[in-house]
Amino acid sequence: MTREGLGPSDLDRVFPFHVAVDRDLRVTQIGRSLAKVLPQLAIGARLFDVCVLDRPREPLTYEVLRDRCQDLCVLSANHHALVLKGQIIVRDDADVLLFLGSPRLTTADELSNLGITIDDFGIHDAIVDFLFLSHAQQSALAEVREMAERLAAQRREVREAHQRITTLYVASRVFADSPSLAIALQVLVPSLAKTLGCTSASAWRQQEDRLICDIVFPERDRIPALRLGMSRGMIAGIFATGEPMWLPTGHNLADGIIPDPQPDSIDPPTIRYSGVLPVVPVCGLPVIDGGRVVGVIAFVAPTTIPRSDDLLYLLGEIATNLTKFTTHLRTTTELAAARDAALASVRAKTEFLANVSHEIRTPLSAVIGLSTVLHGMHLRPPASAVIDDIQTAGRTLLRLVDDLLDESRIDAGKLSIELATFDLVALVRAVASPLQATAALRNLPVAVELAPELRSDLIGDHVRIGQILTNLIGNAVKFTQRGEVRVRVRCVDADATTATLTVAVSDTGIGINADQLERVFEPFTQADGSTTRKFGGAGLGLSITRRLLTLMGGTIAVTSTPGSGSTFTVELRLARAPVDLAPTSATAPGSPNTSRTRTQPALAPAGTPTIAARRRVLVVEDNPLGQRTTRLMIEQLGHDVEVVGDGAAAIEAVRRTSYDLVLMDCHLPVLDGFQATAHIRALPAPTGAIPIVACTASVMIDERRRCFAVGMDDVVIKPLSPAELRRVIESTPPPATHLPATKSLGHVLDLARIEMLRELLDGNRQVALDQMIALFRAHAPEYLASIEIGARSRDLVALRRAAHGLHGMSLNVGASALARACADVERGAATGSLSSIDPILSSYQEVLTAFAALVGTA
Repeated sequence: MTREGLGPSDLDRVFPFHVAVDRDLRVTQIGRSLAKVLPQLAIGARLFDVCVLDRPREPLTYEVLRDRCQDLCVLSANHHALVLKGQIIVRDDADVLLFLGSPRLTTADELSNLGITIDDFGIHDAIVDFLFLSHAQQSALAEVREMAERLAAQRREVREAHQRITTLYVASRVFADSPSLAIALQVLVPSLAKTLGCTSASAWRQQEDRLICDIVFPERDRIPALRLGMSRGMIAGIFATGEPMWLPTGHNLADGIIPDPQPDSIDPPTIRYSGVLPVVPVCGLPVIDGGRVVGVIAFVAPTTIPRSDDLLYLLGEIATNLTKFTTHLRTTTELAAARDAALASVRAKTEFLANVSHEIRTPLSAVIGLSTVLHGMHLRPPASAVIDDIQTAGRTLLRLVDDLLDESRIDAGKLSIELATFDLVALVRAVASPLQATAALRNLPVAVELAPELRSDLIGDHVRIGQILTNLIGNAVKFTQRGEVRVRVRCVDADATTATLTVAVSDTGIGINADQLERVFEPFTQADGSTTRKFGGAGLGLSITRRLLTLMGGTIAVTSTPGSGSTFTVELRLARAPVDLAPTSATAPGSPNTSRTRTQPALAPAGTPTIAARRRVLVVEDNPLGQRTTRLMIEQLGHDVEVVGDGAAAIEAVRRTSYDLVLMDCHLPVLDGFQATAHIRALPAPTGAIPIVACTASVMIDERRRCFAVGMDDVVIKPLSPAELRRVIESTPPPATHLPATKSLGHVLDLARIEMLRELLDGNRQVALDQMIALFRAHAPEYLASIEIGARSRDLVALRRAAHGLHGMSLNVGASALARACADVERGAATGSLSSIDPILSSYQEVLTAFAALVGTA
C-alpha cells in the first residue's frame, strides 16, 4: 500500500497533521492533530483562507499545487504560530491533493505554546525531516553552484578588463618610447593578439597592388607577397574605410587576400597562414599616417571568435593612439630634418666666417703690428697722427671681425665658457684704463667705483667678462658727447662658495626711446638708423653681451631717458675658488688692497711681473708681411729673433740652435704648426722641452684645444700687440730653469703666478715662494690619497670633492697642468663617468720636479 492509498484512520496514525483539498482548494479531510491545533481549518473551509504556502509567492491554484507534487514545502497558519513542513502528493482515487507534514519546532517551549503533546505526532516524522533536510541541502548546493558560476564569470570579466587595461598601458608606453613605427609594432602586435584571444597576427602594408607582410607573430617564415583584393575582405575593407573591423562569424580570409601565383583564385575558404596553419580572420585595425591608411594589423585564429564590442572599442582606442604616434613621428622627423638643415647652414656660416676671419686677420695683423712699430719710432706730426689713425682703423676692423665671429659661434653653439680664477678689480681696471684714456681726449670723464667687498677669488671666464665690460663701457663712451660715464661694481650677495655681482654702466648720452629698449639687444640693430651713420658700429655688441651673459647664467637690463642717458645693469653669479692655500694670508701687514691674486691661465694682462732676461725667439710664419712685423716688434722689445717659413724648417732650426721660445703659426706649408709641434715634442730633452706658443688668427675654441693637445704651452691670437709679445716672451724662464723632461716648465707651471707669489713678501721673494711650495707638499698628498680611494671604490662624490680641493690648491700655487688634470676628473665625476686619475698622478710628479728646480732660486 502506498501513502496515497492510506485510509483516513491510517493517515491519522501516520500523518496526524495532514490535510486534503479538492480542485477548489476546499478542505475535504484533516488530521486529528492538525484539527486540534488549528480548529479554523475545518471541513469545507478554503485552505488558503487559513494557511499560506511559503514559496512560491504567486497566486495558488490547484494546478500550481499539483505541479509542486513531491516537493518539500512549508505551510504556515495566517494567525497562528503553527508552521508545518511536509510534502504535497496526489491521491490515486480522486482529484484530491494531500499535504503530509508535521510541525517545525526549534525549541521544546513551542510544544506547550502550541498545545501539542507527544501523542499528536506520527510514527515516522523523522523520515519526513530527513527528506526535508536533504531537499534543503540540494537547494543550497544549487545556489552555491550558481554563485560559483557568477563569481567565475566576474573573474573572467575582471581578467579581461585587466588585460585590456594592460594592453592600453603597454600601447601608451610603446608609443612613448619607440623611435620608429616598426619597433612599436614589434611590441604592440603580440600584446594585442594575446588580449584578443588570437593565436596569430601580422602587420601589412600596401605596395602598388600587393600586400607586403612586415611583422608576423609568432615569428615564422615570412608570408609571401600577396595581391590585395580592393573590393572584398577584412584587410581590403580596413584599407578602404580606415576603421577597425571585427568580422562576423563565418567570414574567411580568402574574401580579402588572393595568394600568388593564382591571382584569380579565391579558394579554398581559408588559406595557410605562413604555410603552417589554416586560419580565419578575426579582426584588424588600420595604421594611418597623414590621413591615409598606410598599413593594416590583422589578427587571425584557427576558428572564428565571436564579436566583442568591448574589444572592438579597444581596437578603436589603439588605432587612435597609433594615428597620433605616426603623426608625432612624422612631425619629429620633419623637425629634425629642418633642425639639421639649420645647423648645417649655421655651421657653414661659422666655418665661412672663421676662414674669412683668418684671412682678414693675417694682413690686419701686419697693418696693426707695423703701425705699432712705426709708432714706437716716435715719428713727427703729421706722420704720427696718420699712424694713430691707421691703428684706430685697424682695431675697429678687428673688433668688427671678432663680433661677427662671436655671433656666428654662439648661433652654432660652438662658443664655450672657460673657467679660471681671476681678480675682478684688476680686470675692471684693465678694461677701463684704455677706454678712460680714449674718453679723456674728448674731455669725457669715466669714473670707476669699485666696492671694497669685491672678491679676488672668483671663478669665471675673465676674457668674456672683460668683453662684456668693454662693450658696455665702450658704448657709453661712444654715445656720450658731454657729461660723464660712471661704472659701479658691487657684490650684492656672497657666501662661502658663490658671489653675486652687479655692474651698472651709466652715461649722460643720447639715450634710447622706450619702444627701442629691447631692440638694442637684437643683432645688427641700433636704436636709430641714424646712430649707425653718426657713431658707426655693426650693432652686435649688446647682442653678444646678452648672449654671453645667458651662457654664464647672468642677466642684463637697461633703463633710459632720451636725451638724458642710459644705464645698463648686469647681474652675474660666480663661484669662489677654494681657500685651501689663500695667498692673501701671506701678504705683509699694510700691503695695499690693490695687490690682488691673479690666477687666470696663459693670457695674463700686460704688466705682469716677469723674469727679466734677453731671450732667443724662433718665429715660424709663412706670410712675409707677418714675418717682418713680428721680427720688428720682438727686436724693439730687445730680444733676438730668427724667422722660418714652414713647419719642417722649424724642426731643423730647433735641432740646430738652442732657443728660449718658439712662436708657432698653426697653418703652415709642408708641415703645419700642429705636426711640427708633435715632432719637436718627440725630440729628446732639452730640445723637446722648449716652450712653444701657438700664434694663430683663428679664435675657434676647437683650435685652442688642438693646440694644447699636441703639447703647445700657450695660445695667442693675431694681431699681436707689443704688450702681448712682451708677456709671452718674458714669462718664459731662462734655459737654466727648464725641466729635464719632455715637457717645458711653462707647460707644468703658471710662471706669471709663480712670479706673483715671489712678490708677496717685499725684500724676501724666495722665502715666500718656498713657503708656498712647502705648504703644497704638506697638504697635497692628503688630497691624492682621497682621490685614489674614491677611484678604487667608485665613490664619485668623494672623488669629485677631493679633485675639487686639489684643483683649487694647484691653482693657488701655479701648478696649472695639475689643476687641468684635476678639473677633468672633477667634471667626469660630476657627470657620472669615472675618469682615469693617471693624469693627476703623473702631473703631480712633474709639479714636484718643477718645484725642486725653483726652490732656493731667486
